[in-house]
Amino acid sequence: KNGPRIYQLRKELMSIVKGTDSISQYCTNLKSIWEKLKAYKPSSSCTYGALSLLLDHYHIEYVMTFLMGLNESFSHIRE
Repeated sequence: KNGPRIYQLRKELMSIVKGTDSISQYCTNLKSIWEKLKAYKPSSSCTYGALSLLLDHYHIEYVMTFLMGLNESFSHIRE
């Protein structure tokens, strides 16, 4: 039902790069899309352990997206 919108947001997220933006602006752009995507994530009554694993997964995904969008001048951060 929400598949097309989620696809559109994920595609937009993957197209965001730092470019000439400041790190602050780059982070703001990423966070804006992540917040929109969060609205489509199902809520569940997970146990604490399962919820913790899920949050760890989202954190890693966010960090990887951030690192992939950085310019080559930040390559030392990705290594």
